[in-house]
Amino acid sequence: MPNGGTGRGEEVYRLGPGEHSFTEELHLNEPTGEISGFGVAWWDENAKGYRAVWCDSQNPGGCSLMAHLAKWEGGQFVLGDEFEKDGKKFNFKEVFSQITPTSFTQTLYQGEAGKELRRLSTIYATKLAQPVASPH
Repeated sequence: MPNGGTGRGEEVYRLGPGEHSFTEELHLNEPTGEISGFGVAWWDENAKGYRAVWCDSQNPGGCSLMAHLAKWEGGQFVLGDEFEKDGKKFNFKEVFSQITPTSFTQTLYQGEAGKELRRLSTIYATKLAQPVASPH
């Protein structure tokens, strides 16, 4: 986190029908509080990229359709979005890197449009041998 916080949580990914889509369910406890989220991404053959919708407990609008197609760039999976806040335009970028069968690094960046993006957070994910029972 930009101000030095640390959190813990769980991300669960599932393949969708025909393995052309996937879902992500997220539960985090971090210094800013508890966050829950749910995302869906699917391959758009005509656009040659993944479209994604993300919903979370900190989004005033509930859900957002990501403005940019998600794509593989080398060994990294990259998502991008644009949004407006307080009359200013912002860019958002999410990068999944160092992907192995049992781990990955997920880095989130954000910044005012036209300016350098700054790192919001870095998630170091490790696959659990046994799934944790859902807290719900």
